[in-house]
Amino acid sequence: MMSIGEELNEFGMCFNDRLSETNLKFALNYIGLSEVPLALETLCDYLCEGDIPVTEEEYKRIAYFDQALKYPLDKRVMRYLQDLIL
Repeated sequence: MMSIGEELNEFGMCFNDRLSETNLKFALNYIGLSEVPLALETLCDYLCEGDIPVTEEEYKRIAYFDQALKYPLDKRVMRYLQDLIL
């Protein structure tokens, strides 16, 4: 079974064609530093700042990570991400 960090890292890679390699590496690097909630926050900040479209399934996965990590994401971020759903 994968750890939540491994799951988030794998999930984050699905954005490699929508986020810059630099931003994606920066966000996911926090996982290796045992800062998984910060990795999620940073990834979502980049998605919001870039108005990067997300699928309904990706949004559900983000909500799953948010719940699993005891809600590090601000409610405004989740609302903004919801508006980015394709």
